[in-house]
Amino acid sequence: MKTSKKRRLVIVLGFDGLDPALLEQLMGEGKLPNFSRLSSNGIFSPLQTSVPPQSPVAWTTIATGRQPGVHGVFDFLTRDAGEYLPKSNILKQGKLGYIRTFHTKTFWEVASENGIPATILKWPLTFPATPLKGSLLTGLGTPDIRGTLGIYSFFTTRDISDQGRKKGMIHRVSQTGDTVKATIVGPLKFSFRATKEATIPLEIRLGDDHIVCCLDGQTFTVPVGSWSPWIPVTFKVGLMQTAKGLCRFFLESIKPDFNLYMTPINIGNTVKSPPISYPPGYAGRLAQEIGPFSTLGLAEDANALDDEIIGEEAFLAGCNTIMQERESLFFSALENFTEGILACVFDTTDRIQHMFWRYIDASHPLHDISGAAKYDWVIPSYYERADAIVGQVLDRFGKDALILVCSDHGFASYRRSVHLNDWLVENGFMNLEPGRGVGVPLFDGVDWPATRAYALGLNSLFLNVKNRETKGVVAREQIGVLKQTLKSELKAMHDLGEPVVREVYDVEDLGGREGKREAPDLIVCYEPGYRTSWQSALGEVTGEGIFADNMRKWSGDHCCDPAAVPGIFFANEKHLLEKPHVKDVSPLILNYLHIG
Repeated sequence: MKTSKKRRLVIVLGFDGLDPALLEQLMGEGKLPNFSRLSSNGIFSPLQTSVPPQSPVAWTTIATGRQPGVHGVFDFLTRDAGEYLPKSNILKQGKLGYIRTFHTKTFWEVASENGIPATILKWPLTFPATPLKGSLLTGLGTPDIRGTLGIYSFFTTRDISDQGRKKGMIHRVSQTGDTVKATIVGPLKFSFRATKEATIPLEIRLGDDHIVCCLDGQTFTVPVGSWSPWIPVTFKVGLMQTAKGLCRFFLESIKPDFNLYMTPINIGNTVKSPPISYPPGYAGRLAQEIGPFSTLGLAEDANALDDEIIGEEAFLAGCNTIMQERESLFFSALENFTEGILACVFDTTDRIQHMFWRYIDASHPLHDISGAAKYDWVIPSYYERADAIVGQVLDRFGKDALILVCSDHGFASYRRSVHLNDWLVENGFMNLEPGRGVGVPLFDGVDWPATRAYALGLNSLFLNVKNRETKGVVAREQIGVLKQTLKSELKAMHDLGEPVVREVYDVEDLGGREGKREAPDLIVCYEPGYRTSWQSALGEVTGEGIFADNMRKWSGDHCCDPAAVPGIFFANEKHLLEKPHVKDVSPLILNYLHIG
């Protein structure tokens, strides 16, 4: 590729989860004119994705040009080296605070070292923000104010029978006259006497079709079926120390039951520690330009919809706000873009497909005709929003910059769950203590001295290796044979007469796991339609068999074999890459910028 050395502009648009087959279908229907324009004048190709095809893995591979065995991100979940309890692989904490999940250099860090500035918006696994020549706003992996990946709150007068299975904080409240009093729980509060959670009182006055909330010295109104704006909150967390956050409320109903949802409390836009942006005041300056915005890495609360705490309309309205914020952030940066790299990742496209795939897949267990008639427009509409963004970039920079548009993976239906730990028990690779271990997460009741393998996370399979795991039993010389046995038997698994596992990958073939004790040993990748169950992902043996219909609203997924869910790759110049892979994007950018 021959380019002028004077040309030093690169724009990367990342749309999480855009699927090439669906995109081609919509292009053929004339609904994506700007993607079609980009394809005609440049390149459009499926983008081979990572093993496994999970967002943190693939986006890190795109950023670094390295395979998982090198950058060290293999799954959303992993476990402590030598232990069995799950922990996040996209949010890590050390003794002195948060630490970055991976250490391999990104294309913007290499560019920065060579004097080329970059503006990076919402790229996954960039928290905590690190210095560069330019600006950065962190993305997936940025915690809420409590230090979690996002825990919602729900205030209700009704009884929630399955409260223990919900992924938020359920607050049972009572009504006195026209008033409801509640407490908002924030981060930990430290004192000489004890450590406890900081709280703020919330007083709610009930009207016929709205509520008036008094919170942290503010008063605001929320109509039934509506969202509040972002509300700033401040918690006292120590001697002369505060934690500032942002939250929104959705009022589902006042009668017959009072039901009020609150988002996870986002880290405030002006907060400099923990570092959500670089320079430290960058997020605050953006908020001055576009107004308050979500900082949480997983901002679209799929958990609340999946838990049936909020409904589809509330979820869609929340997603629309987050997408609008992301567009404003990007176009603000685009307005000032004159040199180097501008990269932005839009996540909402992924969350929408996870939750609404059941409406475009007639064979999904939760598909219903009336629901499809009401919501089958949702997924295509977000492809059209992506198309509109592409169009504006092409109009303004189509002749003056290298424009790359990519997604980390595509999408498939998630119809059937695989209780992988149940399969390991039934096939003698895992054993349980007598009378224990069924229906509880976190491997409670597993007989580790009699267990050779265990599943954790969405694709990861670990061997119980002697002198690596605390109670390991598999000797080093047995690892190779055990891996081959697991591969063979997993690929022979069938359900309803159909194969379930397409491929099992050895981590040694993905760049190795040397020095990465937290890495899995095998990656299990399914046929489209299948996925590891939520229970197995958290170390549970259900005792209910190996397979189950997926009856949750989280109905689309991509944790199958990478060949079945490629991403997309567009460029406004021809002949850049043939059969592109996610690991090729970073070298392409650096080569274009003449960085060897």
